[in-house]
Amino acid sequence: MNAADVTAVVVTRGDVPIGGLVNHIADGGFGEILVWDNGAGLLRDGYWRDIHGQYRVVTNSLPDLGAFGRYAAISYASHPVIYTQDDDCLVHEAEIEKLLAAYKPGVVAALMPDRRDPYTDTVLLGWGALFDRDLPTRAFQRWTAAGHPIDTRSFQVVGADL
Repeated sequence: MNAADVTAVVVTRGDVPIGGLVNHIADGGFGEILVWDNGAGLLRDGYWRDIHGQYRVVTNSLPDLGAFGRYAAISYASHPVIYTQDDDCLVHEAEIEKLLAAYKPGVVAALMPDRRDPYTDTVLLGWGALFDRDLPTRAFQRWTAAGHPIDTRSFQVVGADL
């Protein structure tokens, strides 16, 4: 997978300085960078005009979506493959290259620590993950088809922690 064909998504509440992180991600050659402002406007569009000019701040008008903000941001993505990471971690370029090399359609490639308790059957996307743009939608459809509700007003999963 070529990084230029990937949209990078970072979710923030605007409470940590992420200009350096955006710069670091931009150095990875991603085709697009989206910063989802989970703080409902704490960041301003154009806040990082001096950083490569290839990112976009998406101001969230919804309640704080927490980790689900990354899924909401996907609707703004221009590319068919999505890279995600949290705003409070730094994924080294060599690790991103491993993700790009490991990419397979329909599969989440994710960086996870060797110790995964309590997530033995789940991957977390915050340490760096790569997946098809439609994969989260398909996962949520399977979840609801199995009889588990999702409260779309707040985008919180009811009765479970995905």
